[in-house]
Amino acid sequence: MLITDEETGEIAAALATEVREVGAALEVHVLEAYGTRPMRAMPAPNIRCDRPDVVEDLRAQTSAHENANRVGEFAIGTNVAVRSVIGHILQGAKIPGLHLAFGHPYAEHTGATWTCPTHLDIVGRRFDIWMDGEQIVADGEFLV
Repeated sequence: MLITDEETGEIAAALATEVREVGAALEVHVLEAYGTRPMRAMPAPNIRCDRPDVVEDLRAQTSAHENANRVGEFAIGTNVAVRSVIGHILQGAKIPGLHLAFGHPYAEHTGATWTCPTHLDIVGRRFDIWMDGEQIVADGEFLV
């Protein structure tokens, strides 16, 4: 599965070509197909959490500036040797699980053509992750 937006579509197309060249199946999702830009705030149905204070903080952070609600980074941590958070985000992002950042996309590295003055990193350790209909991570543990 490849998740992209219209701004990074050229980069995603190059990646999709490489994936298909090795014979792998690929499903591409363009974020604008699911909603229009710019969004003024995070849609309420997309946030589920048992702690209302965390939801409100996330909404405030992702509504503070233009593009603050855009995904600037997305990665699946694969370093199974990292077992605990040590307070260093560059290491924490590699813990098996999900790394998601809203806001500033580090355009100098990603080629994104949009900017944002904020960058909110989120690292989750006990995610369930599926790719192309197959579960690859359960409760933070790789199944493949």
